[in-house]
Amino acid sequence: MRQLTAEALGEELAGHFLEPESCARVAALLRTMPSPDPVGCCEVAFARAAVLEFVVGDTQTPTLAARINAAIAANVSRMFEGAHTPETAAWYGAGDLRTTAALGVEHYRGAAFWSDRVAKTLADRLGLPRPAGAVAAEFSALTEAVVVWITKVKIR
Repeated sequence: MRQLTAEALGEELAGHFLEPESCARVAALLRTMPSPDPVGCCEVAFARAAVLEFVVGDTQTPTLAARINAAIAANVSRMFEGAHTPETAAWYGAGDLRTTAALGVEHYRGAAFWSDRVAKTLADRLGLPRPAGAVAAEFSALTEAVVVWITKVKIR
């Protein structure tokens, strides 16, 4: 069993599960969105970060969860510290993309336990009809993968 600090685990989870290509793959399941879709990718990353934080909070002691989730939030902030694309600027406005990301993650937090609610929230935020079950299945699989990942690590 690998040993990691709580902070290193948070970084590792965010680095793996919020990876842009995997977010783009899920965004592509939203059939009415263009491909590639920077806004869809952002929304998927926000939703995935909320799911990560939920799973961590549900499976760890409050002290460990706070440390792991702080590392996830810091990773999200770093991921979105760059400039907007024309698409994200048009969708979210000219504000700081890191602030947009933090607010986006917060918006998904309430639905993070239910994969179908995450998928519905994603569709609602993008102004789409309810997405296919494949999107909800992706978030269900994400939850399972995070739980498995965490069980293979001894957290210090």
